Parts: sequence; structure tokens; C-alpha cells
Amino acid sequence: MRAPLSEEDVRSLLQDRPEQTQTYPVSRELIGRIPPDSKVELRAVGDEETKQLAEYLEVDVEELDGPFRVVDVTCENCGRQITFLDFVQTAVDGGAHDRAQLTEILTGRGGAWITVRGLDGGRAVVCIGCGGTARMPDYSEYSSSSYMYA
Repeated sequence: MRAPLSEEDVRSLLQDRPEQTQTYPVSRELIGRIPPDSKVELRAVGDEETKQLAEYLEVDVEELDGPFRVVDVTCENCGRQITFLDFVQTAVDGGAHDRAQLTEILTGRGGAWITVRGLDGGRAVVCIGCGGTARMPDYSEYSSSSYMYA
């Protein structure tokens, strides 16, 4: 596992973004000190969505390290509201992360992580309702107590 980035390193990456969107380990305390890459308020994930996430990750809801927040966007293809699970399943299905790895991160057992949006504009999300690619605006898509998009 890579050594956690310092706050100075993260802020430097945010000032001079990398070419590609990348995820980095950080200290848990750093999650609350770095501003999210957000131009709008993220919505709180409700109990039903959290339960679906727990089922997908094959853990009890109580094991998840919330609260979870997600961009308030609907899929332009089918009109379904995009959830935190859409981002998780997209990462797993696309090979960016494996399910066990995300389970460790989203339960807090795997440390804290920050994804820094690169000059590539970030990663697309696939709607789990229709399978279409949902366009995301240029801001943070999701966060939890042990993970954030910056």
C-alpha cells in the first residue's frame, strides 16, 4: 500500500491537477480539512440507498462508514436518480477497483482515500437502472467519512 499523502501534497495536486483522475491514500483527519470539488451541495444518502450499498458490498449497514453524500443528478437516459451505488458499481464493473477493496474503504477498515479529479474531467458513471452513461457536471460526485472526491 502507498504511503498517505500529506495535506501539502494534496493541496498541490488540487492546484496543479494531474492528467488523469487518481485516487490517493490520506489520513482520516485530512478528509475534513480538504474542500470537496463541489459547486453545489451534495445530497445525503437515505436509509434505503445505504441498505442497497451494504447489500452490494455484502456487509451489514452498521459496518458502513457514513454518512454518505452524492451529487443530486438524474440519469438523462431513464430519469432515475443517481445513487452512491451507481458510482461504486461503475468502479467495480469498469475494473477501476474491486469490490473487496471498496468494501474495505467504505467501511473505514481500509483507511481514508481522496480521488483527485484530473484534467481528463473525471470518471463517467453508468446508471444501474438502464446501463446508460450519465453525464456528471464538473464537481464532486460523492463522499463518505473515509472517502472524498476533490
